This record gives sequence, C-alpha cells and structure tokens, in this order.
Amino acid sequence: MSETAGSVVEIREDQTEFNTAQITALDLQGASRADLAIFFHQVRRTGLDPFARQIYMIPRSTWNAQTRQREMKYTIQTGIDGFRVIARRAASQAGGTYSYSATEYCGPNGQWRDVWLDKEPPLAARVTVYRDGQPFPAVALLSEYAGRTGDGRLTTMWRTKPAIMLGKCAEALALRKAFPQDLSGLYTDDEMTQADNPAVQDHQTAPQPAQPTVQVENPPAAPTAPNSGAAPRQTPSDEEYEDAEIMLTATQVETLEAQVEALRLSSGKMTAAVQWASRHRTRRLEELTEDEADRLIGFLHTKVEEINQQAQQAQAQQAQAQAQAGEGNA
Repeated sequence: MSETAGSVVEIREDQTEFNTAQITALDLQGASRADLAIFFHQVRRTGLDPFARQIYMIPRSTWNAQTRQREMKYTIQTGIDGFRVIARRAASQAGGTYSYSATEYCGPNGQWRDVWLDKEPPLAARVTVYRDGQPFPAVALLSEYAGRTGDGRLTTMWRTKPAIMLGKCAEALALRKAFPQDLSGLYTDDEMTQADNPAVQDHQTAPQPAQPTVQVENPPAAPTAPNSGAAPRQTPSDEEYEDAEIMLTATQVETLEAQVEALRLSSGKMTAAVQWASRHRTRRLEELTEDEADRLIGFLHTKVEEINQQAQQAQAQQAQAQAQAGEGNA
C-alpha cells in the first residue's frame, strides 16, 4: 500500500507485528521488540502510514538518574497534520463534531492577543478544542517547548516563527485532551523539539568522565548495509513552514571544520555525529539544516571545552608538581 523507493511495503490485515523487511525499511533495527510492538499498535490505532512518514519512532539518548547511565528511549511522533486527521476521523466515526477557538498569544504583560506582531516571541499560546460542544483548553509555554541551540539561543524555526510553533504545541495539547483514546502516547514534532535541547546535568547526579571523550550521546548504530528500499528518516513538515527549511551556512561549516580538527574526529565518528544531529535523516555534513548544524556545533563545543579544561588542569598539576620538586631540592 505504501510505495518506497520502487518497492511496495504493505502491512497486511492479519499482521500482529512488523516483519524484518518492514523494520529495515523503517530503519528501526536498533529498537527493542517491546518498542516495536508499541509502535505497531499505534500505527494500527491511528491508521497513519509509517512508510509515508506520517508517523514514526525516533531514538533519543536520555539520562537515567537511577542507573546513572545514558539510555536510548524511543518516542512516537507525528506532525500536527496527523493529529488533525486523527481528530477529524474520530469525530466523524463517533457521529460528533469538533471545532477550534482562535489561537491566542500572551506576552510579559499578561494580555492575550489573537495576532502576535511583536519582534520578541510570545511567552505563551492557548487554544481551545470543542468536542461535541465541550471545551478542552490548553496553554503552551515558550519556556517548556522552545528548541534551543548549544549556547541557549532559540533554534531557527523558533526564532523566525515562534507564534506558529507555539500555537501548534497548544493545538496538539488541546487535541490530546479532547481525543485521549486516539492521541494518548502520541506527540508532535513541535512538542518534542525541547527533548533535543542540550542537557544541563547536575554535578551531584551526573558522573564526571575521567578522560574527555568524543562521543555523540551514544548515537544509534548505523545499519551494517545500506538498504535501497528504505525511506530516509525525515521529520515531516507542516504546510505552514514546509518551504522554510534553511540549510547550514558557510560560517557554520567553518566552525564545524575547526571543531573536527580540534577534536581530531575520525570520518566514522563525524558521520555518526551528523546522523545524530539530523535524527538519522542524513549522513552528509553538507545536507544539514541550519538548526541541525547549530545542534551539532553546540554539542561539539561542549566537548572542546571539556578537552581545554582537562588540558588546563593537567598544566596546573604539572606546574604544582614542578614547584614542589623545586622546594624539595632547595
């Protein structure tokens, strides 16, 4: 039913789980059987096509405070259009109705407006979904959803279209409240942007490495062999900004090249880093978007800082040892 790179991948009615070919086509070889089972259930429940990238499962490296280790967690995501399709279909099948209020935005003064014209981004957005006349309001805060680069700046989409991005987060929240049986456990791309923000770890809870290592947050291993029938992992774009993707700049390329040289990254590690930054969309540095390049630059910057700090500590220890040796000789 879904055509992928010249081949047909179809989920049969009698299937109870993904087969090997489908797992490979979805680039989910690293996922556990339990994660795949949950994803298969969500595909069945929502009726969205994973091979057309209407719904997909993304791996993220997260910190487990109990085990004091980084673990790979999978998140099932779709675009806001997928939420709208599911809500419309659920209301139709139930013989009910659903509608929206106008999206409103709020700034520091606490006043809600239906149009945001300020240069600074709104601090909150709210949307109310009405299902069979019952209101389901939701408020999304910029501080909780905005995507940020390694140095704390808003990522490109959140910097250039903050009202649209925050409005879609509020809409997704309201739709999930109005249609919990259909949307629970699902998240939109816009809601999950914050999940990729650089983490600030507490020194009391996070281990400090004895040696600075250049590791890209334990990125998932690349497939051992390229699959000609696999659809590339891409975050589907909403029609409001699908043509607004901005590619990395020459300045970003220069910065990345300097970081690679400073860290002495091998081509294999750099490829893994690019895959991590693009969420497995591409293996090529020149195909990164501006946001993805910002994400990679921010991460590599922390690694360069770790190495510099390590070198400074080593120099200080060496100087102290030499001073103590001099005092002993005297």
